[in-house]
Amino acid sequence: MNNNDIAKGFDEHPQGWKPEKFWDVVNAHRAAHDQPLLLGIGTDDRHSYSEPPKAWSVVRAETLSTKNVLDAVSAGGFYASNGLDFAEIQFDGKTLSVKLDVREEGPYRILFLGTKPNYDPSSRVVDVEKSPRCPARKIDVYSDSIGTVLGSVEGTEGAYTLKPDDLYVRAKVVKVAEGLESDWESKPAAWTQPYN
Repeated sequence: MNNNDIAKGFDEHPQGWKPEKFWDVVNAHRAAHDQPLLLGIGTDDRHSYSEPPKAWSVVRAETLSTKNVLDAVSAGGFYASNGLDFAEIQFDGKTLSVKLDVREEGPYRILFLGTKPNYDPSSRVVDVEKSPRCPARKIDVYSDSIGTVLGSVEGTEGAYTLKPDDLYVRAKVVKVAEGLESDWESKPAAWTQPYN
């Protein structure tokens, strides 16, 4: 079985949520209930080092000391990546500004994603049949009103100012290519933390 077969086994229902969508589901609920937002981390469940990593977190710490790295992570001073890097991420309490660290020719797109307070919090349950790597199960399918594109910019830098009816905003930068995935499987990409 190759990696594509494994991926299909975990995603046999096209409506099933992906990690990036579920991140928005959790943050929509938390923001709507005045709770702290859930930070996102890039990780790779590695069983072999023969292939490049699938994701990682970039921490912006003063030094590489354990204390400084842990303090930066605790303060949300990190972002997730699978191939792109931010040169700058600034949030002044109202406007999220990002600039890409360009290492190869684009084109690039910056998506500003978030959820409005009138989002549909309900979900519906669908049955997923058994597959070679997963048991039969039920999964929740969430509304498309969660984690929507609030704005986008073609290029390597951009900003989005929170509107009064935005629960939060986060930025995702992707290198535009044919066959670009619309979710967390986009490559290469990088994701900021959510801000409100």
